[in-house]
Amino acid sequence: MRNSLLYTLIATFLIYSCDTLEKDIKIQDVVPDKTISALSDSSYFSVLKSLVWSNERLLSSETERSQVFVMNEDLKLINTIGCAGRGPQEMSDINYFCVYKDTIVIKDSGNDRIQFFDFMRIHLGYIKGISTSPANFLSKFVYENGMFVTTAKNDSAIIIYNPKTGKETKFGKRYDFNSEIQNRIRNDRFILKGNNTIFSISDNQPFIESYDFQGNLLKTCDYSSINMIRKELIDISKQKLSERSYKTIVADCNTYKDNIFLLINSYKDGFCCNIVLRYIYDNGFKLSNIYRLKDDIYVSIAFNGTFLFAFSHTSGELQRFRL
Repeated sequence: MRNSLLYTLIATFLIYSCDTLEKDIKIQDVVPDKTISALSDSSYFSVLKSLVWSNERLLSSETERSQVFVMNEDLKLINTIGCAGRGPQEMSDINYFCVYKDTIVIKDSGNDRIQFFDFMRIHLGYIKGISTSPANFLSKFVYENGMFVTTAKNDSAIIIYNPKTGKETKFGKRYDFNSEIQNRIRNDRFILKGNNTIFSISDNQPFIESYDFQGNLLKTCDYSSINMIRKELIDISKQKLSERSYKTIVADCNTYKDNIFLLINSYKDGFCCNIVLRYIYDNGFKLSNIYRLKDDIYVSIAFNGTFLFAFSHTSGELQRFRL
């Protein structure tokens, strides 16, 4: 049943397809112009699960140290946010965070709370109780007069959640995989912010959706028409997976203004993750570029208008690419 859904998606992509065909786009091989494997304090990276460019700074979450690093575009460390522990300003098991104006909003999952810091390392407080709220889902989220978070509930894919009042506003189309377990584990989304838009991106289905801040669907892009994506989907559909597992297409994604970047997994001839799709959103989705990074397994990406930043799990390096 899972395969029938996939073939249906591929067969009907023209209904929702993006504005630019792949034949107009050539893959661009890019090489890093700057690479670091350690910070200025000589400490090495474990995994930089999430990268965010905001306020002319590159921020990254360091899972093992439970800190957020703040760097400039030359990858020079400016300061660190938080530290590991259980105290009021300490964090545990952090992965995803976002920036709202001048405030860094961090899911402090190990301490069951949402932490707030400014860029000068000043602790602005926290809200407890995320483990029993929609904010417990460990994926990218947006904070904009409430938290735009993914949800595994049966009646929606996305929730606007106010952590102060507990109010929820549900929206977002769910995919039906003809299995309760598959519906639950495969309907989570990455939630990102554009200029005036919320973007919803599945890690296992070839769709990008745009919404306004009230939760109204604006546009849908199906990128299964891209040859490499179509081949990956067909290959995945032929594999026998347990009901409690699935394979992902998108390893990470990020936005800069109305540019959307997707970091793509490839399972053919051994696992690799080094292809980046770039879309431009202007009342519709247009495929702008396809980049091929080094032959590494990359985990996270961010863009600042000039440079693409990417963390390689293979080498343990933070790399910068001029695009």
